[in-house]
Amino acid sequence: VSVMLFAPWLWASSTFFAAAVYLSPAATCAPAHIDELLARVRALSPPTRQLALGIYRVSSRQSAMSLPETFKPTMLRWTAREGQSEADALGAAQVQTAFVITDVVHGQSCHINPLRSCKPVAFKRDGTSSAYAEIASSQGAEKCDFCAPTQKTSEELWGRIHGKTSVTAANAFKADGAHGLLVFERHDPLSVTRSELEDGLEVIERWLRAAAAESARVRVET
Repeated sequence: VSVMLFAPWLWASSTFFAAAVYLSPAATCAPAHIDELLARVRALSPPTRQLALGIYRVSSRQSAMSLPETFKPTMLRWTAREGQSEADALGAAQVQTAFVITDVVHGQSCHINPLRSCKPVAFKRDGTSSAYAEIASSQGAEKCDFCAPTQKTSEELWGRIHGKTSVTAANAFKADGAHGLLVFERHDPLSVTRSELEDGLEVIERWLRAAAAESARVRVET
């Protein structure tokens, strides 16, 4: 079982000022790709940009991670586009960019990483089996990546945080610069014990500290 670690903002939903989507009324009116968002904000006239940025803060956050050799085939299967080389696909998976649009009035934010459209659906309920049966049938490293996290999940460049019964992983599809997972040794998330939960919370605290330290280091170096 895994728990998402997400810092530093609450993942909510927001909309962005329409002027950031269209360069001008005379433009082609084709919606911009998210990669163009920052450039379009910068291209706004000063009065319009001032109005937009008075409501929204727009930024991009790049995050790099390490993929174990045993996990690379899985990432290629999930993310490689038709005609894309393995090297390019793995490069795009290992260094991802998330775009963050924050509503400074209400404190909500929208996190967009185009690569997350490749994110697989772990459970596909057909309505005929219970959650218990579905969890039991997916146990084991051959069926569940989280049953072998050090071989079948990505990790931060600064490594993993290990607890007594849990370990961290980097989220394979980042929604922010710091976005990870807590993976319990126990497969069944419905039977995690109190002591395992306490261990997990302690690991999360250590992960948050490590992520904050890495973020501060990167800001100083850049």
